[in-house]
Amino acid sequence: MLQEQGQDQDAIAHFQHYTSDKLTPYFSADFSEVTFSFECGNDERTENVKISKGEESNFIWSIFYSLLELIISVLNVPDASESETDRYDQLEYMFIDDPVTSLDENHLISDTKSGRIY
Repeated sequence: MLQEQGQDQDAIAHFQHYTSDKLTPYFSADFSEVTFSFECGNDERTENVKISKGEESNFIWSIFYSLLELIISVLNVPDASESETDRYDQLEYMFIDDPVTSLDENHLISDTKSGRIY
């Protein structure tokens, strides 16, 4: 959906706004993977940079925010026949829930039988 709607560049812009304009995400051709590089200047770039958990969260939220902006702009077209897509016409609510934000993988234990997260 990012590629179809051209939102990949918006997501990158949002991400770089809150991190660094030198830290750049690159989507694979089929959008199944993302790698990051750090522009060092002088046309040099460090490829496959490992980003921090905070940068990872920022990137995820940048994608979510870009998609949310797209959906709102599509749904705000007064005449539905002039909308670029009808994909979101049935959308009434969006819920944001991240109950384990403050837990890292060392403190997150999942009970696979009950589905509970402790």
